Parts: sequence; C-alpha cells; structure tokens
Amino acid sequence: MSDIEPDPPKPIVEEEIFDKPETKSKKKPKKVLSEAQKEGLAKGRAKVKANREAKLREKLEKEAKVKIEREAINKAQKENTKQRETKKKLVSQQEETRQKIIDRNNKKKLVEFEKLKYKSLEKLENTEHFDMLDKALKGYIKESDILDGTATKKVGELLVQLRKKPIKI
Repeated sequence: MSDIEPDPPKPIVEEEIFDKPETKSKKKPKKVLSEAQKEGLAKGRAKVKANREAKLREKLEKEAKVKIEREAINKAQKENTKQRETKKKLVSQQEETRQKIIDRNNKKKLVEFEKLKYKSLEKLENTEHFDMLDKALKGYIKESDILDGTATKKVGELLVQLRKKPIKI
C-alpha cells in the first residue's frame, strides 16, 4: 500500500461530549394583540364559560330530578310495605277469628253428637246392646264424619247392619 499512514484516532474528551456550548436564546418579542382581538378573545372566553355553566346547571337539574324521583319511589315503596304489613295483620287476625268460630262450631257439633249418642244408648234395654252399639259407634264413626255431617247417615247404616248381624264383644 502506500506509505502514508492514517492519522491515529483522537482521544475522546468527555467534556466535549457532555458540555454543550452555551447558546444564547433569542426570545421573540411578545405578540401584542389589537383591541379587536382582545375583545374577540374576551367574548369567546365568556361564551365558553357560559356554556360550561349551562352544562353544569343541566347536570345538577337532572341529578336533582333523579333524586326527587328516587325519593318518591322509596316513599311509595315504604307506604306499600306498610300497607301490606297492615293487610297481613288484618288477614291473620281475620283468619284467627275465623278459625276460632270454626273450632267453636266443630266443638258444638261433637258435643251434640255425643249427647245424641248417649241419649240413644240410654234407651237401650240391656248392657249387652249398650256395649255392642257403643263399641260399633266408636269404631265406625270418626270425628271427620261428625264434622262433615255424614255421621247420622253412617249411624243409620250401622243400625241396619247391627240388626242383620250383631257384633260380638
């Protein structure tokens, strides 16, 4: 090759890399607005501010309406639950009273049947017939028969059967 040797690389100096030469910044002079421009900016800012306030007002009004509606719904629900509770109490009281009347009537029917049964048994002539009829009535007639009114019919059927074929004790 040639006799000319390339220059050896220069050593890197850190100061040169990290130190930037100070540049003087040239500040632009502040832009001066004309009166018409200032008025236009003022009007624009006022318009934007009015729009923001209107949107805020609308939002607050909507929230107030929703709150009022929610309160009205809650109030109606509370009244409805109170009415239901009152109605349940009345219905339960009515049911209790109704059940008491039914129980009283049922007891009356049972007592009347027992009176009738023992009146009939008193008319019998001997103890054998008494025991036979009493046993048959206790086994054949149930409380439900007395309460639903079919007991007299069953007693008639029982007497017919006993006349045909007496029950042995």
